[in-house]
Amino acid sequence: MSSLQQYRTKVAMTREEIDEKKKRWLEEKAKEQLRKRIEENLIREQPNLVGIQNHSSQQASFPTSLIGILTDTVEKSIKEELKINHTLSHQTQGEEDDDENFLTNEMENHKCAICFEIMLDKEHEPMMIVPCGHCFCRNCLQLLTTQKCPTCRSKIKSLAVNFALKQVINSYNDLKMQKEKKKQEMQIFIEKQSVHNVDPTVLEIFKTVLNRTPSEHRQEVEKYLSQFAKAKTRKKVLTDSLSEIDSELDHLKTHENIAESHLERFNVEHQALVQEIEEKMKRLEDLKKAIGEQDRVTKEISQHKQQMEQKKHFILQSIQSIEREREKAKLIIKNFVPTLSDYEFND
Repeated sequence: MSSLQQYRTKVAMTREEIDEKKKRWLEEKAKEQLRKRIEENLIREQPNLVGIQNHSSQQASFPTSLIGILTDTVEKSIKEELKINHTLSHQTQGEEDDDENFLTNEMENHKCAICFEIMLDKEHEPMMIVPCGHCFCRNCLQLLTTQKCPTCRSKIKSLAVNFALKQVINSYNDLKMQKEKKKQEMQIFIEKQSVHNVDPTVLEIFKTVLNRTPSEHRQEVEKYLSQFAKAKTRKKVLTDSLSEIDSELDHLKTHENIAESHLERFNVEHQALVQEIEEKMKRLEDLKKAIGEQDRVTKEISQHKQQMEQKKHFILQSIQSIEREREKAKLIIKNFVPTLSDYEFND
């Protein structure tokens, strides 16, 4: 029965136990593969011995104890790689900067101690010195003029590719390249949104969303983020217009009150002057003209006010429609990114 079948039969096993067992299985499998690789590599690389000429034509055999010692020296590298992959796969947005610094520092830590080049490509791949276990790049070891380890001065019996360290370095490099690619894609999207004068706070929300979005959903999320940004911009324009209209309505209301006050005062005077029509006919005619003029102004103001009320009603309806569109876009985004909270979409 395979390991995978054994996992399926133990349905009562917790998720933590499964993960721990899988991790141990991977470590044991990798360790066994490394034993075979190191033994084969020691035999294959033996003609390259530094300062030892008599090994170039003979077939060497290495005791199991030596293979075990060499395997143990790289076992920590395997565990380190598994720990790195597990940790980085569960990071959040708040750890992005630390993640980038971590990868950069780790790449720096895996430089050759002689030439200070990262042991990444074929020319600089990590080579282990047997039996001391110290590692340097292939190029530097080929240039050695002595048969002693540059670090501990132990006698060099053979050289072997440190596959475990090579795999760790490649993993670090792959993770770093993925982070840089994702960062570039996010920057391109943010720059496109900046052209449309999207609010900086919204751009920060976009960064948070994109950092948490799985790559397979990134295109869809970007589309709905664009819709969200457009809806927010349109709402802001209409909201600003609404504020201007409210201010104008307040101004018109003040003038309306003044006009009504004038009209009321003129009517009082008109009633008083009716009783003195014979003496003050001329004054009465002037007041009638004034009343007519104020009445016209009042009607114009009322008509203007009615138009403003209608425009305000239309804008409020438009804002409600846009708000529904925005909420729809937000719900779709949250379906793709369930970890988002409502406060990250606050206006």
